[in-house]
Amino acid sequence: MFKLIKFTTALFLIILLSCSLVSGSEETFEGYPIVEVEVNGEIIEYDVPPVLINGRTMVPFRFIGEAFGTIVDWDQDRYSAMIFTDDYLNNPELYPPSDGSHGRYSDLPVVQVEVDNEIIEGDVPGVLLAGRTLVPFRFIVEALGYEVGWNAEDGIATASSTEQEEMVMIFKESFHNELRGVAHSPIKKEIALSLASNVYIYDVENRSLLDHEIGFRQTVEIEYSSDGKILATGRNGVTTYYTENYDKHQAVEGGNNSYIAFSKDNKLAVGSASGTVNIYKYIDDEFVLEKSFDPELEVDRSYRNNAQSLEFTKDGKMLAVPFSNGEIYLWNIESEELVQKFDFGEAGGIRDMAISKSGDIIIASTPDIGGEIVLFDVETGKRLETINPSGRQFILEVSPDGEKLATGNFGGTLEIRSTENWSIIHTVELGDRINGIDFTSDSQNLVVGTAVGDIYYYEFIKN
Repeated sequence: MFKLIKFTTALFLIILLSCSLVSGSEETFEGYPIVEVEVNGEIIEYDVPPVLINGRTMVPFRFIGEAFGTIVDWDQDRYSAMIFTDDYLNNPELYPPSDGSHGRYSDLPVVQVEVDNEIIEGDVPGVLLAGRTLVPFRFIVEALGYEVGWNAEDGIATASSTEQEEMVMIFKESFHNELRGVAHSPIKKEIALSLASNVYIYDVENRSLLDHEIGFRQTVEIEYSSDGKILATGRNGVTTYYTENYDKHQAVEGGNNSYIAFSKDNKLAVGSASGTVNIYKYIDDEFVLEKSFDPELEVDRSYRNNAQSLEFTKDGKMLAVPFSNGEIYLWNIESEELVQKFDFGEAGGIRDMAISKSGDIIIASTPDIGGEIVLFDVETGKRLETINPSGRQFILEVSPDGEKLATGNFGGTLEIRSTENWSIIHTVELGDRINGIDFTSDSQNLVVGTAVGDIYYYEFIKN
């Protein structure tokens, strides 16, 4: 929920999630010391810099709006600077303008500050400097109900949201059958379950299995198309089904242990134990072979060259494929060029992989190298960071909104991390190896399946 702040008669400020200010600069502006401002590690440049006035850090209000993507405006008649949040745009009648008062502080014109039309009396007011409105950092953050910290050693002031998120289990269902994977429909409240006996469809609302048995025994992979109209199952080749009634749609060649992925425009990628990856285009209700990639892998022959996972970038222009020799290949689909290669350095090391929503980070897990999760820079191919989660990692998934990374390990530990700094925000012990993880398309729910046939359905709730 956004709060609303007004400067003079109508200045509306977004929620400030995280920013820090680094002091120590000897430069001045209009006679006041300049302070560098960082938002999520990135220094923000603006024509009027943040400054120190009487020992208080004063931040340009326009910087606050533009840095966080809100609408910024100026009302000359009322001499008011404005930032509009979702709350105001959806319910403007709740926030009528009020009359501002003017005075001077440190020989600068004062801007009255209101929170939801309530005048906040702080030790330092907002001021006008060089034609720009500056507001006190601590004053604004505390008025919004956020915590302010100070690191004296590094000279960094921080602000963090006190808003908490809970991960609540909505239900658990047991099928007493080995589970190999789960996939949540992007358009319906249905979950495809790959059990040892067959593939079944679970109705979330009615908490029951639908009268459909599809796929084959010991199906390896299940995946819904981006538009949710097709379900693909992979084992020895790939079979697709219409999700309207789960009638069989098409059999697609794929070889043994077929791995599958859909792009946002419903291209289908199929990888096999031979190392070959085929790309199928959806034309006239049929998947037609468009391209084929067959990398020449230099591997220890005690390992097969199988593609162990597949992942399109969010724009669908590139495909990442990890192989059992410890390498990840990133191809440009249109040009068929190898864009980048990422190397773990040990054969058999990659178990699962995902790509950040921005497309600039490859995230890979491995049960064979101490359970690490490694982050690679797409542009350079170099390792950015190595995360050492609890236990040997088996599977991972990035939420559609790009804000969370879910990982599951052999011991049954489910960890949810923030992709902002890769810190753990939720941990759940399920007790059995986690074989499947999938988010709903709105990122508000998570389904998790374990090897013994249990599925857990969670909801993320902010309070």
